[in-house]
Amino acid sequence: MNLRERKLRRNGNRLDIVKSAEADRIIIPFNGRVVIEGYLGKILPYHKVLVMPQATHRSSIPADLDIVPSLYPKDFNQCCSAAIEVSNVNTRSGSASPKTIICELQPVTIQDMVLSESATSHDVCKAG
Repeated sequence: MNLRERKLRRNGNRLDIVKSAEADRIIIPFNGRVVIEGYLGKILPYHKVLVMPQATHRSSIPADLDIVPSLYPKDFNQCCSAAIEVSNVNTRSGSASPKTIICELQPVTIQDMVLSESATSHDVCKAG
């Protein structure tokens, strides 16, 4: 395991946190979505990778609001901002404080699905 992977594991599989760059309180209307502009905090040095925003317990966004799952290509040598989409599926409005933590960024790896021999032979039996 290389040094980057050890640092990532020590950091709780979190590459960075995203803080709100908005100057005012953000209101998320019921059954609505809002894009919050954010900036990266302490960047863990890492290669170009796909990242996914993930809710964190340190976030200022209430637990009943959702961070919309999405993938972003990030090159940590060039990037210092992120646009995070927050959705509200409740019947009441929600809000987020300005200049506080929105979410964290976690690396994503996409792997090919490999079927085991028993699964493929089972599928052949079903088809026949």
